[in-house]
Amino acid sequence: MKNIIFLLCCIFYMSALGQSHFVEDTPEVRNWLDNMFQHLDKSKIPHGLLRDYAFELADLDIYNGKELNDSNYVDRVAFENLLRTVRSSSVGAKPFNAEEVLATQHSLSGRGKGIIGVVLYQYSYIREDALSSHLIRYENEQVFDNEVNGVWQNPYSIGYTLGFSAQDTVFYGSNISYSFPASIWKSNVTSGKVEFDADDGRGYVSVSSGSSYQGSYSSTGVKHLKMRVRLADGSYLYSHSLVKVITDNVITRTEAAKFKPDRCVDITASLPYNGEKASGRISYLYSTGSPGKLTKPFIVMEGFDPLEFVDDANPYMGDEKFGNTNLHTFVNGLSQRYAAFNKLRSEYDIIYIDLFDSKLSIQANARLFESAIELINQEKASCGCTEKNIVMGQSMGGLIARYGLKEMENLSHIHDVSLLFCQDTPHLGAHVPLGILQGMNGILRFYYDKWIIGRLALGDFKSKISPVLYSNAARQMLINYVDDNGNVDNSYHTVWQRELTKMGYPEGDNGYKMRVVSISNGQTPVIDCRKPYIYVDGRASTKILSDILMEFVAPNFFASVLGIALQDWQVFLLGFLPGSSTLLLHFEANPIGYDGRSVCNMYLRYVKKFLWMIKIRRTVFSYQRDYPLSMINYDKMPGSYYELSNANGAAISSDQAERWVQLFTRYNLTTNFENKLMFIPTVSSLDIGEGKVELTQSDYEKKYLMNFPPASPKHTPFDAFYITDGSTYHTSFEPTMLDWMLEQMKVTVDGPEVATDGSRYTIRNNTMNYNITWNTSDESVATVDNTGTLSMKKYGVITITASCVINNVTTKFHKKIMVGFPPFVLEWRMEVSAYMVSARCIDSKAETFLKNIQYEWKLKRDSESSTSDWSQTIDPWWGVMPTQKTNKVTVYMRVFNAEGIRSNPVFLNMDATAPFEFEPHTPNFEVSQYTNPFTASLDFFPNPQYEDQEVLVNNDEFKIRRVESSGGNYLYIDFNLVTSGTIFLEDCWSRGGFLTWFNMVKGGGVGSTREIMAILLFKNNYGRIVYRKVLRVRYFRL
Repeated sequence: MKNIIFLLCCIFYMSALGQSHFVEDTPEVRNWLDNMFQHLDKSKIPHGLLRDYAFELADLDIYNGKELNDSNYVDRVAFENLLRTVRSSSVGAKPFNAEEVLATQHSLSGRGKGIIGVVLYQYSYIREDALSSHLIRYENEQVFDNEVNGVWQNPYSIGYTLGFSAQDTVFYGSNISYSFPASIWKSNVTSGKVEFDADDGRGYVSVSSGSSYQGSYSSTGVKHLKMRVRLADGSYLYSHSLVKVITDNVITRTEAAKFKPDRCVDITASLPYNGEKASGRISYLYSTGSPGKLTKPFIVMEGFDPLEFVDDANPYMGDEKFGNTNLHTFVNGLSQRYAAFNKLRSEYDIIYIDLFDSKLSIQANARLFESAIELINQEKASCGCTEKNIVMGQSMGGLIARYGLKEMENLSHIHDVSLLFCQDTPHLGAHVPLGILQGMNGILRFYYDKWIIGRLALGDFKSKISPVLYSNAARQMLINYVDDNGNVDNSYHTVWQRELTKMGYPEGDNGYKMRVVSISNGQTPVIDCRKPYIYVDGRASTKILSDILMEFVAPNFFASVLGIALQDWQVFLLGFLPGSSTLLLHFEANPIGYDGRSVCNMYLRYVKKFLWMIKIRRTVFSYQRDYPLSMINYDKMPGSYYELSNANGAAISSDQAERWVQLFTRYNLTTNFENKLMFIPTVSSLDIGEGKVELTQSDYEKKYLMNFPPASPKHTPFDAFYITDGSTYHTSFEPTMLDWMLEQMKVTVDGPEVATDGSRYTIRNNTMNYNITWNTSDESVATVDNTGTLSMKKYGVITITASCVINNVTTKFHKKIMVGFPPFVLEWRMEVSAYMVSARCIDSKAETFLKNIQYEWKLKRDSESSTSDWSQTIDPWWGVMPTQKTNKVTVYMRVFNAEGIRSNPVFLNMDATAPFEFEPHTPNFEVSQYTNPFTASLDFFPNPQYEDQEVLVNNDEFKIRRVESSGGNYLYIDFNLVTSGTIFLEDCWSRGGFLTWFNMVKGGGVGSTREIMAILLFKNNYGRIVYRKVLRVRYFRL
């Protein structure tokens, strides 16, 4: 599912069919130029191409062929812009269709091929002195031919442009077949000799339209391709480009390191769904303990992996149908966890299901999964395998497996599954930031008025969208959908969620109760919403922006480009060279609520350069969208994330992201971006509430604990769940995750860690339904009957033992549990200027079980007749805020377990009166012109309202060791463990700050404030804050 976000960002922009237009024909520019030059006699324009008339997407002064330098490399961005510029300069019939040229180049590309497109043209332009020499007239923003004494004045000079580019940035293979197809060699220069240097050590060789050349490379690296054209007058035009060549020896080493299946079987779903019939592939990697034979199936259902985005020049095992996620990527991710991985490989057969069209509806691909399960079960029967299946669905694969297994049960088809893992599965939907979605909508609206299915494939992100725009799968999962008008419309997602909720979860077959467990890759917020997702301002190609955006939201789509960005950044930055685009671009995609800005703001300005007059700037496109005020802010929710990645899928660090910013700055681009976005909310991967209750912002922001599942109705339906300590990469494997998975797969005692009367215990994964006998290590604490039901007698820590006979051998399974709740005592200490009451367990044997209980507190003040409501905490402490007046209170505490069973409360009577009083006791410390600033002081002493003055004076919690002030860095005043003392005001501000302020306000200084403030923190010998005093000093003139 690593590819889903690309589609999620793009599917929304094709609600209506219509005719697309070429970007060089943008009406705002084309109509303006048509009007400006409509009176010229077009037949007098040499070569029929007028630069002044062109929508100059590439600066022809940069690509004039006169020299090679770091500013005029040509990549496919510049090549496309040169094509469009030349085409738009035609004052008559258009010489070619740029879309068809690019599509042809893309269709011819392949592994080991360097398909070179060439643009070589003579064009005309109006001379710099045309106006001053009366060669033209310019009236009312229109250009006219001029005649002198009836003779037409020729205002035109001749220029050249030359550019070439391969289809691909990276070539795979030591031998590259360069070709120059006539269909993509565009030129009006009929004479002249063209030569090409492939940087393979042979120098320049002669080439022509329709010719080819075999390049041979001995080493991997960036290659400097060059072309030169010898004109009829003997002068030369030059152009150059960069590519990266990966030689055979490097490819061989890389391929050798990849995991490969023992065998593969292509399958098709037995039944269609709404006319969609899914196909796919099953890849088998048999266990090392029993090669070539099924013994313990571990079946992996892949997620969203559209084949449109496979690197067709270098697919896994040479077959694009394996997609970007496959058996190798899965096993390679697991292999980093060495010990657990070896155990999995030695015992289990890993069976990976690839989808040939993951864009189909989830229901259609679920039918494929059902057929795969049936086929695997047939193979199990043929080889005598009696082990039940274990299934793992990654991301969308979890939805496919969940739906498919439940549908099989509804149809009474046997799936023989004992355990289903759902890893980071969007049970309640997936999130792509609204700013990113609106930004993509804006870019596509600039390129095309409307999208049409089947438009020409150019090999760029725009054309790759076409086959997947109507993807049912993505629309089903996306929490927020943006239509082509920029409106949020979630109706499709809502219908899917209703069906999924109604379908529910699989329960097992053949009398066996299967387990369904979940893995969440995040439980903390991913970003703080304090910077844009993407901000670009400067001269840049919208195509380059879209490629950055695609990689930002779709790791590995443009992985080869970004791999070069990290290793050979010159290649990547070609699209940012000053001449590659004449568009001034401002683009920002923001988190909701960022700095009060719109979630998306984009505008494009075109600067038209004329030699004979000043430059003219026009805004050719603008797009701005805000967010609905009622929307939940998913951007800052806890969950898993996507981030920028390199060619290997490894994360790009913030430091590397900053490096990008620095490189872009080199080309006068102001950029800023996050390197992460939240993708699957924690509540979605845990399916909080099962879609049956409305969730609030606080439900999304809540922290969920593995050892303490949330209670109904906002519960999780899973038998168990794993959640990472923080936010992690979507579907990644953390150090302890595989260990947890293996624990879920083994046969063991299953039941609550903290037991009470009536708690039920079973044998997890008892797939053979062995008869079990139960006993406990101490029957004075609790007993267990033959059904696994516990009868509690008193508190204690014991071991439950389950015994069964397997092949005439008695096997025992043990589980250590705590029966009832342990004894607690309540204690207090000063912390952060509050009375912190803590619950301390006084039985050391219960220590390991405390993570399985939580705490409830309530307060009763002596001065009040009622108590507060119970408040819950995860940690065993609770704060009581002090008051200056007498504040005798009783604190009650009780614990409860995951089943909601509560202990009897314990209580603590205490004095929660503030420990100190101050002189002066007024809220503000007032000074005047008569105050001596050197002796002005604040006195603190024991609060007379505190009932037990002896405790107040002698308790170490109240004795002050240091007073820290916010009036300066590391500013503090030391005391010798006292409960009373004097603080001089001049000591509360550093560098004489108080005296300076006092003298300024006393003298009536201009602009001086009549108030100064500092925060004083009174700390005891343990470093804890006993009291927090706001010291506000005000000046009054008497």
